[in-house]
Amino acid sequence: HYRIGVHIADVSYFVQEQTPLDNEAAQRTTSVYLVERVIPMLPRLLCDRLCSLNPNEDRLTYSVIWTMNEEGEILDEQFSRSIIRSCVKLSYEHAQDIIENPNKDFKAGDFPAISNNFSVNDITRTVLELYGISKILRSKRVGALTLNQPKLQYQIKTDSKMPMSFSIYQQKESNRLVEEYMLLANMQVARKLCSTDRIHDKVILRRHPAPNATTLQNTIKMLASSGIKLDGQSSNDISQAVKSAQDEPAKKLLIHLLAKSMQLAIYCCTSCVPDNNYSHYALNVNFYTHFTSPIRRYPDILVHRLLGAVLDYNDNLYQTPGALEQIAQLCNEKKMNAKTCSERSAELYLAVLIR
Repeated sequence: HYRIGVHIADVSYFVQEQTPLDNEAAQRTTSVYLVERVIPMLPRLLCDRLCSLNPNEDRLTYSVIWTMNEEGEILDEQFSRSIIRSCVKLSYEHAQDIIENPNKDFKAGDFPAISNNFSVNDITRTVLELYGISKILRSKRVGALTLNQPKLQYQIKTDSKMPMSFSIYQQKESNRLVEEYMLLANMQVARKLCSTDRIHDKVILRRHPAPNATTLQNTIKMLASSGIKLDGQSSNDISQAVKSAQDEPAKKLLIHLLAKSMQLAIYCCTSCVPDNNYSHYALNVNFYTHFTSPIRRYPDILVHRLLGAVLDYNDNLYQTPGALEQIAQLCNEKKMNAKTCSERSAELYLAVLIR
């Protein structure tokens, strides 16, 4: 059996309700990512120091800890506040190197400093075991749909901040490893909150409606005229169609066309959702929330407070369900604004390169 933990900085400990800091974060709702810089939701003291899970330093976290077997089945699950001291800060590149070279004799110099009496072998073994289980977890998410659009990344001059070149961002197995456990933590926290009677009407969820029926049917007809059959009755149908694309260009075109029929995922308060339809279409799950990024997303802070109330660490949220729905709507608006800003920033840098 494996004991696997997802540990997320306890931002709600530092950002107390109804304080000036909380009010400012509630207005910003999100960090904004530009090509050359980040406009943070929270002060740098929190982002870069107090809430950064630096190695060999005690840090406050909310933790979801599972006992799993080799088939990725959850045998036991715990939610708690905790204090962690991580032993090493691996980059995605470090983890990818381990995944691609499982039999390599890594040395201490291949990684950042390792503390707490752990060895290089401990690190490589843990990464490979986490990777193995993450692949099983991914295979179990039947019907989950991923329509990743190409994303540009730039190499920037340090002094002038001007772009030198760009490339297409490539998601690697190390990214997918982390993503899988983040998804699981978000899903399990959502289930935990929604199954607790005293707060079930105040839960902030991430809801993804089904595709726009008219747009999807038009896309299906257009694809059919090109010999591509697509049922489109479920996210699994669409996912299988993407996987069966003959080559990479065809796959990218298919993703582009299908993405146009997708609706946006939104934040919502459970008491304000018609017909109690909380499901997330793309992930093909009944309950989903955002728990794993409280440093850069305000809804995650609310979810941490709700989890704290469930675990009797703090009182219930002071806001009414109606007030929480208003916050959720503001988060939706600000998230869209931040996304647009990020895209415009990338377009501007591309224009500079190709002028």
